[in-house]
Amino acid sequence: LNLLSSGPPPVPQAAEGDMDTLFFVGAGSLAGALVVGAALVGFMGGRPSRLSKPVVLRMSPARLAARAVLLAALWLMLLSPAVGAVDVIEGVGLGLGLVAGTAGAATMWLAFASRGLHSIFRISREEAWPIHAFFGMLFLAGGSLHGFMFTASMGMDAILAEPAWLVAVPGMALLWASVVPSVMVRLAGLRYDLFKLLHMLAPVGYLFTLAHVLLQLTVSFTPRCAAVAVMSVLGLLGWLWTRTAALATTTSARVARLEVLEDASGKHVVMEFDAPRLEVQPGQWLQMRVPSVGVMGHPFTAYRAQNGSVCMCVKAQGHFTKKLLDANLQDLCVFLEGPYGLPPVLPALQWSQAVFFVVGGVGVTPALSLLPQAAISGHGAHLFWSLRSPKLFEYAKPLLDQHLGCDKCHVQLTGPTAGEESDESSGVVATRTRVAVRDWLPPPPPPPGGPRGG
Repeated sequence: LNLLSSGPPPVPQAAEGDMDTLFFVGAGSLAGALVVGAALVGFMGGRPSRLSKPVVLRMSPARLAARAVLLAALWLMLLSPAVGAVDVIEGVGLGLGLVAGTAGAATMWLAFASRGLHSIFRISREEAWPIHAFFGMLFLAGGSLHGFMFTASMGMDAILAEPAWLVAVPGMALLWASVVPSVMVRLAGLRYDLFKLLHMLAPVGYLFTLAHVLLQLTVSFTPRCAAVAVMSVLGLLGWLWTRTAALATTTSARVARLEVLEDASGKHVVMEFDAPRLEVQPGQWLQMRVPSVGVMGHPFTAYRAQNGSVCMCVKAQGHFTKKLLDANLQDLCVFLEGPYGLPPVLPALQWSQAVFFVVGGVGVTPALSLLPQAAISGHGAHLFWSLRSPKLFEYAKPLLDQHLGCDKCHVQLTGPTAGEESDESSGVVATRTRVAVRDWLPPPPPPPGGPRGG
């Protein structure tokens, strides 16, 4: 009777040490993989490698190795509390909490506005978003199962009696409310502005879950829980610092020139900004926020006009871009946050013989800024551009003529009113002759040293 009334026996000290060992082996292997990956990225410096070529499921050996190490590390973290645990359900629930806490910290580290974990591996924010989403879903799934497991083990009354769990429930509810709209954007046509606004609930929910970790740490201190708490706090502080820095460096720019390109294929808006202090590298993009149109910023590629001004070319297709047409933006002040993005051409030019741009429609805007850089470097620049709007081609033609000739590009008009082929006798010419990209691209050069076996 005394044994039953005193609760489960304490976990032996050796078993507690084994739990910490397994957790830190998993965390250490994950950290080691990050260090090795960063070292390889720095050593290769953009040079082509067999490690970066897809082999299985469109994944390269480097990505396969990284995912294998990640799964092994998370598995060790999940199993670590089960060593010597009296209640298996509670042990698995604690393991899920450790995995969720680690994944949540990684989610924040990959959500930095400027430099963050993605900067170590020289990947852009666009490439970091899928990884951010993966860890975010792991955080949500692991955290929810963590709560269900402890509820099944301890009972609802015991859960509600602890402050650590009282703050966890609204935290997970806010996190789910910030993520579910991302699915509705595709399935139900939810507006991008509304999704971005609801997604800002995620940091608030993360703050509640961090309070859960810290309160639980005061009740039962273990080195592994302390490590998760430190990673979580640093992730939140880093995110707050980068967001504050991004807002502090936002540029207020005046729309100096506005032009609407309209034909049967649609409408495009060309904006030229008066922002002499804004430094934008070729290939980078800006978050543009127009208070009179919407509260959230939208990403658009920036490029330089012939007079050196920062420009954007936007297709009026979505809710925000269509409202840009209705708003009188001439001489209006807008807010430009950034620039963001890693210029994709410059790091790889030293290992390249030529640069090929394959773009469609308004997607030509990155090429408008990167073509001059490729031409200055002495590499041959080539362009394949398929579009529907003749007006868009007429606007971009003077910018393309500076760096391209007819022999280095193929521009095909596919719109219903493309009309006759361009009658320009010099420079870039548009045609209605359709060519497949694979037929236009030249064959790859032979490997150094000649063909194998030769």
